[in-house]
Amino acid sequence: MKIAYIVLAHTDPEHIARLAKKLVKGTQHAVFLHLDQKSAIEPFRALLKDEARVHFVEPRIKVYWGGYSSVEATINAFRQARQNGGFDRFVVLQGLEYPIHSNQEIEAFFNEHPDTEFMRARNETLTKDFNDLKKYRLRWSMDRDKRSWRLVNAGNILICKLGRLIRFKKPTVKVGNASLTIYRGWAHFALTGRAIDYILNFHDSYLEFNRFFMHVYAPDESYFHTILYNSPFINQTPDKGATNDASLDALLNVTYFEYPERVTVFTQKADYPTLEQSGCLFFRKATSESQELLDHIDSVHHRER
Repeated sequence: MKIAYIVLAHTDPEHIARLAKKLVKGTQHAVFLHLDQKSAIEPFRALLKDEARVHFVEPRIKVYWGGYSSVEATINAFRQARQNGGFDRFVVLQGLEYPIHSNQEIEAFFNEHPDTEFMRARNETLTKDFNDLKKYRLRWSMDRDKRSWRLVNAGNILICKLGRLIRFKKPTVKVGNASLTIYRGWAHFALTGRAIDYILNFHDSYLEFNRFFMHVYAPDESYFHTILYNSPFINQTPDKGATNDASLDALLNVTYFEYPERVTVFTQKADYPTLEQSGCLFFRKATSESQELLDHIDSVHHRER
């Protein structure tokens, strides 16, 4: 079992270095680290200069929250990892994560589920929730800094405030003569090499699909899911289709997180039982302020060897 970890980062070089070293230690795994072009790369390189299995993804992209740039950064990382060859599993992390389980336990888990595509999603074409519909029926541009696009987004926000007065059509995305259902889930997932090849081929083949998602709000939560769930790979997902459960937990895959008002940052040893009982392999968020918790996790993994 060889795992390619796709890590999308923009901050906290100390934590990113600790995470990357943890993921590859004692394994054949590799980390493909995409660092936001807006961030200085030197501190990350300095901390990871001796790690031969940690690769910095090129070209780097300026990544903006909620923008299509995050999709392109992920695609670039997939492509570089695929070119390195030999990986059985591709795990997408957003940087501020840490493994709950040891590398050996993670390998065993994926060996037990060699064909499962660990991605969960909801059907957004059927949703009646305005907060979901606005992501696809309004034309967003979160990546652009131009004044004209700031005005467009400001106009979208005004429309959202009047949302209860607006009736949106069901969102779909055109691919040739077909209208594809839109699916949405969380941006942390773990796919097989076959699924990654399918996504890369789809990305390169259907430019109109890409153009649609360039103006979707937070497309990293729907771009990959829409591709996979409109393909035969839907039958390899844990639920073998979309979930009707509206809760956050229904979309969790291999990464645990809590999102009451903002994503919880776990920092203390006392948080460990909650993480361990989650049934997930990784958790989010962890930072360089999580040292007490991460030291405890490492000590547990050391004892279990």
